[in-house]
Amino acid sequence: MVYLRIHSVLSALGLVFAVLMLFPSAGYSQTFRGGIIGEVTDPSGAAVAGAQVIAVETATNTVYKSVSSSAGEFTFANMPLRNYTVSVTASGFETIKVEKVPVAAGSAYTLPIRLPVAAAGETIAVTADALALDTFSDQQSAVLPEAMVQSLPNSGRDYTQLIGQTTGFAGA
Repeated sequence: MVYLRIHSVLSALGLVFAVLMLFPSAGYSQTFRGGIIGEVTDPSGAAVAGAQVIAVETATNTVYKSVSSSAGEFTFANMPLRNYTVSVTASGFETIKVEKVPVAAGSAYTLPIRLPVAAAGETIAVTADALALDTFSDQQSAVLPEAMVQSLPNSGRDYTQLIGQTTGFAGA
């Protein structure tokens, strides 16, 4: 009688173990944030560098800002799961506004932006100033102010996420 009881308990434990092995992803942690990535281009498909990209969380009016890289790419990471309104402005182009951009858990919404050229009645003045280039030092550095670091949404206290806040970072 005792043998049958031990045997049935061991069989039940073996069955539970087998079921858990079938679903290995159930043990992994889930992320509760998402992101928006995209590329800003002109009507010909060329990248628009330096475009101001602003994402506004529609529920709370929280503002997230980014600037497109030299390849026209922009990234918003570690954003709360909500809908956003994304607006893109660049000199010489019309402003584009995209509403109801969803951010889902563990994924990045891809948002390609094609900026139309501004109206013909507008005048754009371009001036060329001398480039201030340090030719005496081979050091490159970026210093983030303490207030900026403390106000960053840093999920999990991962200090490597701070590199995205430095000048010239185009995303990885």
